[in-house]
Amino acid sequence: MSAWLLAPLLVAQGLFGPLCAPCHGEGGRGDGPAAHLLWPPPRDLAAGAFRLGDDPASIRRTVKRGIALSGMPAFGALPAAELDRLVEAVVALRGGSGAPRPAPPAAPDLAPLRARGDVVWREAGCVTCHGAQGGGGAALPSTAEGWPAHRVDLRRDPLKRGDGPAALFEALTHGRPGTPMPAFASLPASDRWALVARLRALRQPAEPTPGPRPLSRPPEAPAPTPDGWWPPRGADLDGSSVPALARGDAAACGRCHPREHAAWRRSRHALAMGPGVVGQTHAGLDLTTHGCDPCHAPAPRHRAEGIGCVTCHVRDHAKAGPPAPVTRRLPAVGLRARPVDRFARADFCLPCHNQSAAAAVDGFPLLDTWREWAASPYLPAGVQCQHCHQPDGDHGFAGAHDPEAVRRGVRLEGHVEVRGDAVEVAARVLNVAVGHHFPTTATPRGVLRVRQRGPDGPLPGTEATWAIGRTVEVRDGRWRTVADTRVPAGAAAERVYRWRRHPRAIAVEADLHLFPDWLYVDIYGRLIAAAGGDAPPLEAARAAARASGFRVTAWRARLP
Repeated sequence: MSAWLLAPLLVAQGLFGPLCAPCHGEGGRGDGPAAHLLWPPPRDLAAGAFRLGDDPASIRRTVKRGIALSGMPAFGALPAAELDRLVEAVVALRGGSGAPRPAPPAAPDLAPLRARGDVVWREAGCVTCHGAQGGGGAALPSTAEGWPAHRVDLRRDPLKRGDGPAALFEALTHGRPGTPMPAFASLPASDRWALVARLRALRQPAEPTPGPRPLSRPPEAPAPTPDGWWPPRGADLDGSSVPALARGDAAACGRCHPREHAAWRRSRHALAMGPGVVGQTHAGLDLTTHGCDPCHAPAPRHRAEGIGCVTCHVRDHAKAGPPAPVTRRLPAVGLRARPVDRFARADFCLPCHNQSAAAAVDGFPLLDTWREWAASPYLPAGVQCQHCHQPDGDHGFAGAHDPEAVRRGVRLEGHVEVRGDAVEVAARVLNVAVGHHFPTTATPRGVLRVRQRGPDGPLPGTEATWAIGRTVEVRDGRWRTVADTRVPAGAAAERVYRWRRHPRAIAVEADLHLFPDWLYVDIYGRLIAAAGGDAPPLEAARAAARASGFRVTAWRARLP
């Protein structure tokens, strides 16, 4: 079966599309819609040089274990049969596979080889690129793709295949095709094991940090061209040869889709051009030149609707939708939606939920939600944005402003100890089911509060609070990150409360509040002041932002 037939087949089976195509593209050419957010870029599966081998066994190990220092996650949680199908897809895209790599021999006792390793390190030229102690040496030539080569700190950085003796021996034997790292197969096996001994002695790996890596695409690196269906732009969204779609406004769509239209009207998508955004235009901000319109008002003819129906469902003047939609009626001739698999995938949301490297603040875009999800356990498990934010096709798009949606994703735990006249509480905020950082972006703010209670309620003078969020500010004309205390997917943040026990204290309590529009309260206030206090849309937006907070969860324990 040809590569171009196999990839769509795997999309239909629910594998290649959601797991691989966002980065590698539908045809595996490294041109997926997320490619510009990754460095090093996604591999061209059809023709690119595979660093870790292109035989089926090597490809399977790569898919299963992922690749450190890249955007390639580990898919080890997939059933063996599904791993095999992904390997078959990659082999088909390449038109065949490479020769199998022989398994490395059993490792000898490495301790006696350490001194010989120091000698081979110099004689084999390792010191030229890696330096005397593995931290880096001379400038490196480009990769086979023309990319700037990444300098690996052999002491601390995670290594692509790991740092076990067998993995290091394999790396020395085969090199890293397409990179400046050559193969040392001509060295005697004893000398390769001696180098392994030296590398193992150098290793002091740092503890891995959950979440995406800093986004640092070199300015000279060419950005890949996305595969074309997204993002929406301009007139492509408007109009149709079908009379019923010619108007294109949400009310017209609601005649045949009342449930979806009613849910959308309550959603944040319908408020994308709300008073806060409109008020900023009154304050002198040009949304077109600032890049706001493509996501806040993509359809010029229906700008006031914000993110309306045509934003997602009209392409090339024709209706599009998810494959096999559930319908309560027979579709009229000419109104059948062109099925597009990406409607059920996270990369459908990517263009408006992740800024580019150009917008990075200290290595991380202010809007970095897709990358946070891609670095979480959810991508390898096949859990998409739509599973949480659009269950059963719901067009309410529940998110940070929906208390019940937030409560399903976050848990608060506590442990209390009394030490003499002091109370100590370890309060933990657990991100148990949010598919990205909690909270994502710098706009929301979580506030964790711990205090003591008496018989009549909270006791004054016993309260401590901590911020859960990303704090940014403008310094010298540039955005800077002041603090980032968010909780990555699957992780937890612990704060310790130590306080003298109040004489009337009988219990301690902790609660977590979320303020979805925290940052906007200050921004709107500054804009109102700049406008001389006469900015009704911004006044309305600031009032709504102040009222957006709610209690997520709470915990309480009695004191002995």
